Amino acid sequence: MSKDQKTRQRPQVQDIEAHVSTMPGLTSVYLGNTAEMPALDDEQMAAGPAQVRNIPFLRVIHPREFTQRIRLDEGSIVIGRGEQADVALNDNQISRLHCRIMHSGGKIFVEDLGSTNGTFLDGRAVKLDSMTIHSRLQIGRFVLKAEFKDPDEIRYDDRILAAATTDGLTGLPNRQWLMDQGVMFVKAFSEKRRLLSAVMIDIDHFKQVNDRLGHPAGDRVLQEVAGVLHANKRELDLLGRFGGEEFLMFLPHTQLQEARTVCERICTSVARHRFAVGEEGALGVSVSIGVASQRIDDNTSIEDLIGRADRALYQAKREGRNRVVVAP
Repeated sequence: MSKDQKTRQRPQVQDIEAHVSTMPGLTSVYLGNTAEMPALDDEQMAAGPAQVRNIPFLRVIHPREFTQRIRLDEGSIVIGRGEQADVALNDNQISRLHCRIMHSGGKIFVEDLGSTNGTFLDGRAVKLDSMTIHSRLQIGRFVLKAEFKDPDEIRYDDRILAAATTDGLTGLPNRQWLMDQGVMFVKAFSEKRRLLSAVMIDIDHFKQVNDRLGHPAGDRVLQEVAGVLHANKRELDLLGRFGGEEFLMFLPHTQLQEARTVCERICTSVARHRFAVGEEGALGVSVSIGVASQRIDDNTSIEDLIGRADRALYQAKREGRNRVVVAP
């Protein structure tokens, strides 16, 4: 389902108001300044921070390593584990379409969508209820709270978060963020022994690019390879820069043969791409890839899974590069 299709299916603001008004005993709670307020002119902006319109969002406060913030525009979003959810949280305790968050006129409502394990506000199960800035929303093992911040605060927070989690050259997530996500996958997948694949990707003969063309050309190659990888990964796959000329991917819920197919598509796409690196014109580059897949249990170590993928990567190097090798 496309984003446009999902958007068309979301309830409009008047539908939300009508929906929640039918629930007896449900009290709407006003949370503060909202997007319903008119745009501020220069005089109002100069009056000080109290006049600045705040923006509502949900922030994950547990697990701490999870850094997602969910903006709440007027309307509704669906949170779940499946691809059809507007916001996907990787947790086997979360249903594919778990709950709906509705925002209208500064009021936030939470509606459970018949989830298997329930939706909780401050420890009590709810079907449809209002949420305040003091509420704690629990969905599976995730705990979220509503916050309002003005645009300057959000921009500052985004800069701090980006500096901590993003590789400055490629714009991809950095190694620490990837490792944190890998630990989360292990925690979420162990109970039902779900499949997780790890993929190590290395640019072939990258040192020769730096030595022959200089580091600016090498940086350009890294950026373009990152772009090709990102364009060829699937929506739920996680990709980041592991270090140097190496990249790491996690492929959740993926059989080994399917993981190999994804990797071979990536390998072919990089080999076909022509990299613009200045006076040398179009340069051809290839990658070697190692992939390992495993059913996660309580004894799984994310470092061991990555290590298996890394050993498969070096086997690909020994066999001639520009290829995919699957770990036994």
